[in-house]
Amino acid sequence: MCDNNQQLTVASAAPAPSQLISPFSDIQCFEAAQRMARCLSASDLVPDTFQGEKKGTANCLIALELANRLRVSVFAVMQNMYVVHGRPAFSAQYIIAAVNACGRFSAIDYEKRTDDKGNVTGCRAFATELKTGEVKRGPEITLEMAKAEGWSTRNQKWKNMPETMLMYRAATAFGRMYAPDVMMGFYSSDEAKEMEAPARRTRAADLNAMVEAAPEPVEKPAEAAPDPAEKAADEFVLEGEEVVQ
Repeated sequence: MCDNNQQLTVASAAPAPSQLISPFSDIQCFEAAQRMARCLSASDLVPDTFQGEKKGTANCLIALELANRLRVSVFAVMQNMYVVHGRPAFSAQYIIAAVNACGRFSAIDYEKRTDDKGNVTGCRAFATELKTGEVKRGPEITLEMAKAEGWSTRNQKWKNMPETMLMYRAATAFGRMYAPDVMMGFYSSDEAKEMEAPARRTRAADLNAMVEAAPEPVEKPAEAAPDPAEKAADEFVLEGEEVVQ
């Protein structure tokens, strides 16, 4: 038993902060990441892109790698990542939240330009840099720009919710200009949709399917060989005489 007056000191070391390790750093990390990916791909709580034994597991491995690079939870990556034209892209809301949470700026705000009817035709995102107090302003995004670049023709949202799309595009442009390390070169899902799809590489399976679907060539009937007797009669013609067949 311990004396009541005795002070018992318990030294408990604080747990070290978890260090995210890339699944592709070595074979041990890769094998551990595969086990995690298989577990995630079997869950109904992850988006459809990450479900499934083969493709889902592979996508979960990539999500683990992106979570490591972005230093965020893998579930945050899965819930906000979309695959557009075979490339990973994030929702505009996630990009805005990531820039706001980086700790270098105040919350992103917007300057809007309107026409005579009060419709928003342009938007610019801005925020104050906390270290210097300087206001940083991103490029202005306008409906004329969206039309000229072909965004409004590739994405129906520009016609249904133009003001929201202007704000999203202005915020992502701000993040790309002043916080490229936060965005890590990724585009928003809307930006990715509005880009032209890259040329699709034809796989061997596609080539085989094309060959199987192609119509079979029609063979021409072979011409009958000429009768030797008739050929000899045609060639052996004496001048002034008729050939009796």
